[in-house]
Amino acid sequence: MDLNDPDQYRTPKNLAARINVHVRYSAADDDWLSWLRRIVAPTPSCRILDVGCGTGDIWATQETSESRPENVVLTDRSRGMVESATSATGLTGVVADAARFPFASDSFDIVLAAHMLYHVEDPASAIAETARVIRKGGRFIASTNGALHMRELDDLTGHEPIKLSFDLDSGAEFLRTAFESVVVHRRNDELRITDGSDAVDYLDSYRDLTDDDRVRIRAAIDRDITKSGFFRVGKEMGVFECAHPV
Repeated sequence: MDLNDPDQYRTPKNLAARINVHVRYSAADDDWLSWLRRIVAPTPSCRILDVGCGTGDIWATQETSESRPENVVLTDRSRGMVESATSATGLTGVVADAARFPFASDSFDIVLAAHMLYHVEDPASAIAETARVIRKGGRFIASTNGALHMRELDDLTGHEPIKLSFDLDSGAEFLRTAFESVVVHRRNDELRITDGSDAVDYLDSYRDLTDDDRVRIRAAIDRDITKSGFFRVGKEMGVFECAHPV
């Protein structure tokens, strides 16, 4: 299955299956969204563009101690995603391609691209377009995965790992063409899965599994759960924080 197939994100179903395993089984002390928000560090008055907003969870699940910025524009190339995100957050949403924003130059203080640059056809063009709409002194926050992310689950499918066009190893090279300052924040975490059905749903969301595949994978995961109490999956995730558009 092609992660860039429009059907992947026509509705939030596939993304929700992937989010579910991270929310339920993460071993880190803090959740991903809280960690990411601390890096974004939005102020109430700043103008933010969320590119490839998905379900908009980062804005829908604000901690009570935080004041959510209201001047946030959500964009996604999927109308279904934009409708879901705006419904959940009450924020403004625009269907837009990351390489051709319908916004003026120097329009935003912060642009966020959470796990989406590997979905665009040309990451370099999307990054250049991002730099165009960021004001002087603004920042670009882009999260992605590393090559070993969730490898234990992918190995069970018997298929080659999916190689991302923008990951923790290649991302900095792309970003330095458009930003003078690029800093990477790596997150330490793993999954400890105790229900094999959630893991199969995760794989089913982006792999073309047969019924036999599902039975075989579920049996392998359940063996580990019976033996150790959980099935361990390593996570390799991080965030690039960029400033000073060239």
